[in-house]
Amino acid sequence: MASHSLTLTSSPSSFNLCSSHRPHLSTNFFTLHFPCPGKRSGLGLRCSFSIEKEVLHPKNPVAPTLHFNIRYFETDAPKDVPGAPRQWWFGNGTDLTPAYIFEEDVKHFDSIQKQACDKFDPSFYPRFKKCCDDYFYIKHGDERRGLGGIFFDDLNYYDQEMLLSFATECASSVIPAYILIVEKRKDTPFTEQHKAWQQLRRGRYVEFNLVYDHCPQILKTGGRIENILVSLPLSARWEYDHEWKLLDACINPKEWI
Repeated sequence: MASHSLTLTSSPSSFNLCSSHRPHLSTNFFTLHFPCPGKRSGLGLRCSFSIEKEVLHPKNPVAPTLHFNIRYFETDAPKDVPGAPRQWWFGNGTDLTPAYIFEEDVKHFDSIQKQACDKFDPSFYPRFKKCCDDYFYIKHGDERRGLGGIFFDDLNYYDQEMLLSFATECASSVIPAYILIVEKRKDTPFTEQHKAWQQLRRGRYVEFNLVYDHCPQILKTGGRIENILVSLPLSARWEYDHEWKLLDACINPKEWI
């Protein structure tokens, strides 16, 4: 198996987005080449998987964590079927993980995601919003990891160039939408109690990423563990205590726009 990987992290002292309350930022770009697993394992085919992934964990607890990634998967053409095409598909996952809920922030973020989807197919946003609610689900806690966003995988039933443009549009829309939220929240005063609640919510983030997320499956093909761990927050905590408004929104998905 061959792999090419670039993992970047930024400590609070080296990142300027959030003024004096700077976030922990991780950026992953990696490509893997490996024998196809599963049903294709006996066919002698090789797969390629490329992903760009960004995660920002703000210091200020009223500013939400941001996660997004864009993925492309491709297999070799079957050698025993002359003229058979390669198999390929796109994937994307984007969501906010707030410690404190501001509905106008989630509505703003999802409105930008919907605009990106509507440029290509009006059915995309409602479908992929539901996929997002279903995917970022912590089964043992019966709640979602976060709020808002879209998710799709195995997307290959449109023209390849069209889907490349769509995936690129989705990725390009994320940071501008997020920056407006962070600019609004970054200097909000907070207490140690606010930080403690943020750490509890980040505990849920860690649980999802290590137990349910698809990305840890990359390790089974020889992927670098740093590509998984780098997206985690610098600190988290676990207690049996909850603030209900956010928890209710995570347990019961709603339409934000």
